[in-house]
Amino acid sequence: MSIAKRDLLGWCLFDFANSVLIINGALYFPQWFVVNNRGGDLWFNASLIISTVIVFFTAPHIGFLSDEKIHKRTVLAWCAVFLFASTLSLAVIDRSLLAHGLRVTCGMVAFICVLCSYQIGSAIYNSMLSQYADQKDFIRVSGYGAACSWAGAIVGILFVLPFVRGQYNLFGPPGPGAAFLPAAVMYGVITICSIALMRAPRRVTPNPNSSLRSWRKDLTTLLRNKDLMLFLISFVLFSDAILTIGSNAPLYLGEVMHFSDSGRAMLFLLLFTCMAIGALLPDLFKSRVNTKQAVIIALVGWCIILLPVSLIHSQNAFAACFGIIGLLYGALINLSRVVFILLSPKNQLGQYFGIYTSFERVATFLGPALWALVAVGLASLGPDRYRYAMLTMDALLICGLYAFTKVPLTKIADV
Repeated sequence: MSIAKRDLLGWCLFDFANSVLIINGALYFPQWFVVNNRGGDLWFNASLIISTVIVFFTAPHIGFLSDEKIHKRTVLAWCAVFLFASTLSLAVIDRSLLAHGLRVTCGMVAFICVLCSYQIGSAIYNSMLSQYADQKDFIRVSGYGAACSWAGAIVGILFVLPFVRGQYNLFGPPGPGAAFLPAAVMYGVITICSIALMRAPRRVTPNPNSSLRSWRKDLTTLLRNKDLMLFLISFVLFSDAILTIGSNAPLYLGEVMHFSDSGRAMLFLLLFTCMAIGALLPDLFKSRVNTKQAVIIALVGWCIILLPVSLIHSQNAFAACFGIIGLLYGALINLSRVVFILLSPKNQLGQYFGIYTSFERVATFLGPALWALVAVGLASLGPDRYRYAMLTMDALLICGLYAFTKVPLTKIADV
């Protein structure tokens, strides 16, 4: 195996491992925290907001260090260690005899650590794409990584589901809390293989004058880049809606659509299969539509599909809509990463993707706040209050679509 192929395999495996863990956290933690431990919608969404603040102030600087001071692989490894430890602590909390208030608080802190280490690691991971592909191949290679990510989600669900069902028992009863330990173990094993395959990536020649002051100067330069800022504003708006929907999806599936634990798991298998396919679609159609047109098509699809998702009661019809959402989401994740690379300086991708991740986390501020406001304000409606919360996300998507149409074609039209 050549070094390039070995590194690329390690790069793809890293996102595979991330998804093994993160999907089980997304699938089972909300149920464990809000329902099983009565943590409440407000505190769950508050944990998303707190993690946003932390990532906003740390990710750009860590990205800057990965460009100038530290190998990106080393940063990835440390993020993986923190992610593994945080998830393992959730397993310990679930099996502990802590009082209710302390249990909820510790669970919330551990979840915040999971989100922060995952998001910062993702920023460094995304910035490494340009090391494994030429510009003409960005969409294809990015699609490989995204498809591996969703494949990891599928494998993670299938691996953990028997523990949640109680077919296998690890130090306690079945249920959502039983997902944390096996997910952490599988994540740890695959991540070790991934880091071992990736050699220390090439870096630009370190700048002896680089400092926190130069980082702040670069940040000012970015904020004055009209093309990039237009994209980031659009990205914040549509990511705001999509990430909030994803965070609250397990609750919506259980409380509104009445899917069982097994039903939710099967539905997410469908979703991630479609996401993997969707991540590969832009490369298949790039000869017919350019990158900007592809993003617009994906966003228009999102705006349309949320209407039936908010209104239908049939589980079969909902499953069909969920599959379409998977195709759209996989394509949009792939294309967003490529667009940002095309608009960013090639020797500052770590720093710029740190800012990209910060904007992505800002996208978990307004969305969760709106969702929680609707869910709490319409509590008298019971589970149907989540339908109205879902509809508020469509407004954010429409605003994101409008902002993206203003991004100039010059750098992204021909890719």
